[in-house]
This record gives sequence, C-alpha cells and structure tokens, in this order.
Amino acid sequence: DDVLIDSLYKQIVSEAVDAVPSRYRDMRLAILHAVILAFRPLSIPELSQLIAFDDDDDDAIRRIVDSLHAVLQVSNGHVYTYHKSFPDFMLNCERSGPALTCRTESTHFMFARGCFHVMTSSLHFNMCNLTSSFIFDSEDDGLPERIDQNICAVVALEYACRYWIRHLVIAGSDTQSLLDKLSVFSKEKVLFWIEVMNLLNAKEECWSSVLA
Repeated sequence: DDVLIDSLYKQIVSEAVDAVPSRYRDMRLAILHAVILAFRPLSIPELSQLIAFDDDDDDAIRRIVDSLHAVLQVSNGHVYTYHKSFPDFMLNCERSGPALTCRTESTHFMFARGCFHVMTSSLHFNMCNLTSSFIFDSEDDGLPERIDQNICAVVALEYACRYWIRHLVIAGSDTQSLLDKLSVFSKEKVLFWIEVMNLLNAKEECWSSVLA
C-alpha cells in the first residue's frame, strides 16, 4: 500500500534528520538528496569532495549514511538506495512533503559547484604523461595504468569530468556564480578536460554534452 510505504519512509527520514541539531539538518538532507540525484552511485569520499569539498568530512558523511541505513546501503564502496520506490518518494513533493523532498535545482547546483572545484584543482597539462603526441594512445606502453593512477584514482575526478555539464544545465536560473566558474574553467582548464575525456574513451560523450 503506497500510503503505508510513504508513512514508513517519512518516519525513517524525519527521524534521521531530526536526530541532530538543526544546524546539521540541512547537511543530512543535502547528502541524502545527492545520493538520489547523482548520475551514478557515489562513494563516500566522492560525496565529500563534490558536496562538502573536504576529505575530513568522510566520517561525518559516513555517519549520515549509517543513520539512513533503513533506506541506504553501501555496496562495493558506493552508496545506493535499497529500492526504486524510495527515490520516487523523495522526488515527489506531494508524497514526501516540502520539508523532505529532494531539492533538485539546489542539489544539482552543489554538484556543479563541486565538479568545478574538483576539475579546477586536479586537471593539468598532460595528465597521464603521454610519451609523445606522434603515436597512438594504444601504442603508449603503460598508459592504461597511468589513466587509472592519474584520473580514476583521483577522488571524484572521473565523475566531475563526465557529468559537470548535466549538473550545470539542471542547476536552475540562479547560477551566476557557476557561470563565473565556467568562464574560468573555459579559459584555463577546458583543453585538459577534453584530454581526460579522450583518455576515458568518452569523446562522443564529451561533444554530445557540449552540444546539448
């Protein structure tokens, strides 16, 4: 029965967010909304970097996830919802109520801001130490290992490079600060981003995102 499920979900989330002082309530909701609205499951360190910008917040975010263990689970190092009915509930204001429902635009704003933060601090020239521009990547010995080490192992960098545009588009109308970050990114980092997308075999993804 949908009414019973909604009542159960509302109780679980309300108890989790109300169990902390009010100044921490928004952070709990922000992490929960981020888990639901991310374009793929995220690890706790990725959530720290993208939402909080701080490695020291790993423990705090882990406690938030643990407090929502009835609806969230950590599997293979990434945070998932147990069942699709829960995101459906959280994304429907009529069901979850305005105090709990996912704040779509503000969450995507935080994600876009976090993606810019990660890319600006991590992207640089010749990310994977290519030996020469005159040979194919397939001919560069050890390149897959360097991609793993210098891109995939950098917390949240692959996610930021793949999804920043999608987050930016959904972030809403109040995005001047994001547009300022985009301007800096376009001048200083965009070529390094294209290089990373090429190394991730995501060139088509790169161009389709820009054209969209």
